[in-house]
Amino acid sequence: MNRYLVDLAIEILRLYPGQSKVKFAKLIYFTHKELVRAKLVASEDLDFVRMPLGPVPTGFMALQEYKGIKISQQATALMYNSQVYQYVGDEESQFSDEIKTNIAQTLKVLNRMSTTAIVDLAHKESSWKKYINGSTYQISNDDLETSLPLRPRVGKEDDVNLQEQLVEGMLSDIVASSTSLEYPDDEQ
Repeated sequence: MNRYLVDLAIEILRLYPGQSKVKFAKLIYFTHKELVRAKLVASEDLDFVRMPLGPVPTGFMALQEYKGIKISQQATALMYNSQVYQYVGDEESQFSDEIKTNIAQTLKVLNRMSTTAIVDLAHKESSWKKYINGSTYQISNDDLETSLPLRPRVGKEDDVNLQEQLVEGMLSDIVASSTSLEYPDDEQ
């Protein structure tokens, strides 16, 4: 397991416990991106997988196996429950004060945003637009050109909108896959 991912996840959950799975994955992405921008970590320290709701850190699902991270279920307006991540361990932070300050400043902006707003922000990232679902990539210089909003769109969670975005992304993949089977010589 990527120790940097574990340490970053723990630091985020220390500051803002009780994150939903989708929002938590995006918080990791944008926090890592801001650390790269500040030249406090390298882009190569963490890979991401392109998914319909935005980038997800490679190894994200393994976080649930880490003894200090607890996942509980929370009821939603949808047919399924949301997974909520908490840090229940007692490890000391592995980061310098400068990195912890950067993380706190980044999360102060992001945590005010709804999950839907963060997903929308992730969809503006150059790498997310460039790759297809399932592709693995690292934060690029083009991604670093997109900044966090100075006045983030603040709002309540909108599970239905997230569900619609997920279905739209999956349908796009199905159409692209079907088209490539029917017309294999056409460029996508």
